[in-house]
Amino acid sequence: MKANIFITFIMILTMISPIKSTASIEEKKSSQTHEMKNLPIQNFVIYVNESHPYAIQLLVKQKYPYVNEMTAEYKENRFNEQFEISKFVKEISGTITIYSVGKKKEIKKTTLPINSNIEKPISENYYANNDWEGISFGVVTIEEPGNYIISAQLQSKNDRYKELMLGFVGIYGFK
Repeated sequence: MKANIFITFIMILTMISPIKSTASIEEKKSSQTHEMKNLPIQNFVIYVNESHPYAIQLLVKQKYPYVNEMTAEYKENRFNEQFEISKFVKEISGTITIYSVGKKKEIKKTTLPINSNIEKPISENYYANNDWEGISFGVVTIEEPGNYIISAQLQSKNDRYKELMLGFVGIYGFK
């Protein structure tokens, strides 16, 4: 009797183990598709010659840029892509740091995704020459002329967009 129970127990274990290993393979695949990937973005140095507030821009190359006389289908694709880019940019994580070369110190560090209670985007839909879309954020006032390094270490779970650009622009108000 004990032998039958033991054999039955072994048979049940052998039947369950392939199911368990298949489930673990599926879990592994699922976790791999959601792991963070480094984004291809270049750091740069900029010379600032005037004291102004500046903002960082994170822009994504559009697949459907603005053109005159768009068809209805193109307009719809463009609208859907703008929504996808906005979603993509909001899901990016990492840091963007501004360093003063002359002072040899960090001026501002922005952590993404942006915590809406701490720092809100200036603009959610910024168009640079109609081919790029993204957000402006991270306002910093540069007090003295000099060279500044803009450095980014960004990751995303989504690798749909490969062409990204960091910008550093002055914010000029109306007088």
